[in-house]
Amino acid sequence: MYGDSKELFDRLGIRSTRQRKRVYALMLEQKEPVTAERIYRLLHGKEGDGTVNLSTVYRVLELFVNKEIVLKSMIAKENKAVYEINDMSHKHHVTCLSCRKVFFVEGCPLRDFEEKLLEQLDFQVAGHQLEVYGYCAECRKSQNGSGQDKNVLS
Repeated sequence: MYGDSKELFDRLGIRSTRQRKRVYALMLEQKEPVTAERIYRLLHGKEGDGTVNLSTVYRVLELFVNKEIVLKSMIAKENKAVYEINDMSHKHHVTCLSCRKVFFVEGCPLRDFEEKLLEQLDFQVAGHQLEVYGYCAECRKSQNGSGQDKNVLS
């Protein structure tokens, strides 16, 4: 679905600017959701010319969210957003509140719930977004020092 920014921007009625193309290209390279601040730092690390300021990154990301190019999720307890390319695949992830590492969850944990909503309430779900926060095994080990670990997803 994504690739050439000019073609995508034309199709969605987005004016193609250098800043938008740079943010889009950088977002395509990301393997996990990132904050606007991280995108800003990465942009400056790549070219170092300082032509994209943080407020521009936020505006570009919000435009991309509105045009459904990018998905936005909130980080609990921090009131921060993370962004990722909307590749139209159905996926979920969990985020560690300590190290901020993102783990992808296989399958959809809400499929059975959607079926129950249809059966019990005659409510058909058109889509959903699940955000789960907690502490990864590595952070829990370092926090309690016990070396014992519980597998949260088993």
